[in-house]
Amino acid sequence: MGAVEFITRVIENALSHPALFDLQQRVCNSYAILRQLFSAQLEAKGLRVLDMGCSTGACADGLLSLRDNAYTGIDLNERYLAYALKRRPHGQFLRADASRLDFPDESFDIVMLLGMLHHNEDAVAARCLAEAGRVLRPDGAILVAEPTFDQDSILSSFLLCLDRGRHIRCPEGYESLFGSLVIKTKGLSRTAHKMAYYVLGKPCGIGQSGEPPHGS
Repeated sequence: MGAVEFITRVIENALSHPALFDLQQRVCNSYAILRQLFSAQLEAKGLRVLDMGCSTGACADGLLSLRDNAYTGIDLNERYLAYALKRRPHGQFLRADASRLDFPDESFDIVMLLGMLHHNEDAVAARCLAEAGRVLRPDGAILVAEPTFDQDSILSSFLLCLDRGRHIRCPEGYESLFGSLVIKTKGLSRTAHKMAYYVLGKPCGIGQSGEPPHGS
């Protein structure tokens, strides 16, 4: 076993424990930067928010008030969800597959995919984004933030090689997953790593089925 593989296994084992993962999320991520990037979308209260791949809810808790908004976090990791329910009782946390949601069309003002896409291969990631668009209200926003490799930082590139997500993409790679979703805002920022971020929305004049409304 090589050194990188050994370190990766140690990290994966440690982060499988919800409390350690939650601590790592809060220590290693700068949520203040994300709050600033998405301030226009998250400044209101009473928002209906869906957080895809919420894990322990640490990221959402760092970005918005779970008490003042109708927040729903979904994940497949039951241990993370149990920890989230204990630590963040003002949110709703459910075990659900983000690529096959049970929520009705246009149920949410905000859908967040923050550090989630790089854990999924293209086909699954594209289905998750399509579902995000389906449950998004016409005037809502999908918030995406994902790590991308930085050729100017050897340390960042090495650490990303140890990341549990095996599908870290260049910005163009993330954008290829968006399908019919419209990019309203995009850019690159830096937290611990270089990060590609996007605000997405539904195409104007497109109905739930993907077809123009009748009479247009």
